[in-house]
Amino acid sequence: MVLTEKQVVSYVLEFGADMKVLKYKGYSGSVEISSEDNCFFGQVLSVEPLINYEGETEAELSLAFEEAVDDYLADGKAAKQ
Repeated sequence: MVLTEKQVVSYVLEFGADMKVLKYKGYSGSVEISSEDNCFFGQVLSVEPLINYEGETEAELSLAFEEAVDDYLADGKAAKQ
């Protein structure tokens, strides 16, 4: 799926300049749009190492975020922080 400029503008208007924040299992993730790559992307906030995720739709992005958090927890890195 390719995001059109109209879809990007619509998304920004819907969620505002601050954009939407994803929440899962006590973790938060950013939501950003790359019009160059025609996708949504973000990163899990307040964790190290840096954890990125992306998707072509908001649903794919949300799923990728949840998988990233689950992988982070499975790796045991959360317990070390």
